[in-house]
Amino acid sequence: MARQSTSSQRRGWSSVGKLRRKLRNMGDKVEKNIRPALEIGIQNITMDMRGLTPVNEGVAATEIDFSISRDGLTAKAGLIDKASIRAAFYFAFLDGGTKGSPENNVPPMQALHIRDRAFDANSEGMKRDIRAGIKNALAEAARE
Repeated sequence: MARQSTSSQRRGWSSVGKLRRKLRNMGDKVEKNIRPALEIGIQNITMDMRGLTPVNEGVAATEIDFSISRDGLTAKAGLIDKASIRAAFYFAFLDGGTKGSPENNVPPMQALHIRDRAFDANSEGMKRDIRAGIKNALAEAARE
């Protein structure tokens, strides 16, 4: 039976699971080195998402938030809980666009790609900072 590839392997990253396991087992070193870099990066993404959301769209921009997992290795940005998704359900239409309806004389709405643009604008700096944090955490663990 052929072994299935993980999503990280399909993206071209190898041994991500092993690295995550090692980082999780280090505990305080992750908190001290990686989490701050991840938090700064995800805050920048969240601010960009709020800035790219049109002003006349009600509460959509105020509902955009971020969360970081307890282990400090995973973060989410956008509409992250059910209450914010309900309050700003139309954010999906802003971000992804609509087809419109020629029968009802409703024009299509062009996609704004808010999430993609915010992540693309901050990805390089965030990757650099997280790599430096991982390097520092592994160096500290090696010294012990």
